[in-house]
Amino acid sequence: MDFVVHDDENGVDVKCRTLAEVDAISERSQQWRKQRQAERQAERREKERLAREERMREKPPHPGEFLKDCGMSQIELAETLGVARKTISDLVTGKNRLSPEMAMRLSIALDYDPLLWLERQMRHDLWAVEQGRADIMRRMIDRKERCYGWRLQAS
Repeated sequence: MDFVVHDDENGVDVKCRTLAEVDAISERSQQWRKQRQAERQAERREKERLAREERMREKPPHPGEFLKDCGMSQIELAETLGVARKTISDLVTGKNRLSPEMAMRLSIALDYDPLLWLERQMRHDLWAVEQGRADIMRRMIDRKERCYGWRLQAS
């Protein structure tokens, strides 16, 4: 009795005379599928890493910058939100961070999800921290060297 098995690696159907041949081809095809899946995952991770690096190169806008085009003056927006005009001015110029409470006020006044406002703030903050990453790492290493008395060897 002949068996026909699809060989995924070569993309063809193969005639087999014994179950041992079927098992061997099936095993090889399964290994090939696992290897291919691992390669695709690695490619996807690399694309995500490159996209993340690209995003980090460009400074994301501060959430306050979006308020410039909201259709209201700073005075009108301050009155609508129930806050001081200086609070809005500092937010628009990027001097102040956007708080969760302000995100909620903006979501009510401008009909946007508060998470959108907080995500914009988070992206802006993360970008700023990422720019100083080398300094942060150096300070962490210096602290460990002082605390534990060990030194990193330059390579």
